[in-house]
Amino acid sequence: MKAERVKELTEKITKRIIDTLGDRVDLIVLFGSVARGESQPLSDIDIGVRTSAPHEQWSEIQLDLLGLFDMSKDPAIDVVLLNEASLTLQFRVIRDGRVLFERRPGLWEEYVELVLQRYPDWAAYIDRYLRESVGV
Repeated sequence: MKAERVKELTEKITKRIIDTLGDRVDLIVLFGSVARGESQPLSDIDIGVRTSAPHEQWSEIQLDLLGLFDMSKDPAIDVVLLNEASLTLQFRVIRDGRVLFERRPGLWEEYVELVLQRYPDWAAYIDRYLRESVGV
């Protein structure tokens, strides 16, 4: 996907998420193959959203995010609530992610630090699980 198209789409996606979630959204991140510049014609656009809303609101936020985008459209847009994402996925987000929106300066750095603090504690278990279950 061309850089101009990615910019156009991510601006629209970001606006739609902010318009829907308002002050419940703290961070919006593009990740995956599009963020790495390795997308193929059928690649989806992976978006991570982080909130500081109370845990009790996460299900409602997740439902709001799921209802935002028509998965049958081209390109498909896959939105994940990072607060509920696996640690492995969160690590991929900080490794490849491009920040699209940050409620206040420094939120991205705080998120990266949070994931990096948690990841080493679980990395050995995650690696073992991946080796044993899928042979990675």
